Amino acid sequence: MIAVIRDFWRHWRAVSERVLRDRLFWLALVLAAGVAAMAAWLSGADPSVAWVWQEPQWFLWMVLLFPVLEELVFRGAIQGGLLRLPAMRRAWLGLTGANGLTSILFVLMHLVYNPVWHALSVFVPSLVFGWFRDRHRSVLPAILLHVLFNLMWFVAWGQNL
Repeated sequence: MIAVIRDFWRHWRAVSERVLRDRLFWLALVLAAGVAAMAAWLSGADPSVAWVWQEPQWFLWMVLLFPVLEELVFRGAIQGGLLRLPAMRRAWLGLTGANGLTSILFVLMHLVYNPVWHALSVFVPSLVFGWFRDRHRSVLPAILLHVLFNLMWFVAWGQNL
């Protein structure tokens, strides 16, 4: 067990150092923050974070637990498995077939418990998560992006999302 934790930590350090030097990673975060702020402003949403202290467990589920689990399943297991197929490694406009198919499945999963507009709105972020997964050959950048994207959206929209 200690060896597994040690190996995970080494992998995390190596990937995180690469990711934190990646200007496109930072650009993705800045663009996501801008889109979240603009969408909240256009809709008249209240960007208050008071609800976080009233329901911290909901916040932790939506900002930490769900993004981590979703990325392990979608970018780790599904996209990682699809990338083993030569046809899925082919890219179009810089996006692999594995990323495209995984993103479609990601949208379909969000249809189960969200309105159609919300489920469709996760398609582009899903492509971004998948692109960084392919770029760094690791699910860790996708997890980090997903957590930060959700944090920005839930701060901008509150529980109205």
